[in-house]
Amino acid sequence: FKDFEGYDWFAVIDEFDLKAHAEKLKKKYPNWTERQARCVLYWQNSVRKRLREKAQGIMYPLMGDIMLDVPEACGVNLFATMAKHNLFLKTNPDTVYKIVLVGKPDPSRDGNTDEVS
Repeated sequence: FKDFEGYDWFAVIDEFDLKAHAEKLKKKYPNWTERQARCVLYWQNSVRKRLREKAQGIMYPLMGDIMLDVPEACGVNLFATMAKHNLFLKTNPDTVYKIVLVGKPDPSRDGNTDEVS
């Protein structure tokens, strides 16, 4: 288990135009429904890859940086967290925002959170 205290957190965000992607697929496959054209199987992996590459561009793992590429799996409520920073996420959007959190050790702390004062 990684203790996440003592880190400064940064959101790396990638914007994806799901509406345009769905329209492109519906032209290619005219019999598809809107739901089929928006299915995550046809776009999510490429967006995740692009986002991961962006995040790795600012990370230094040997310096203790960590990346949460699926923050929700670590208990982060991205809707509430991003709203605090004026990015309001929606369910079933036309524009998708994929988010990775990068944690960098806070230089003002010594990194030892187990110490009793």
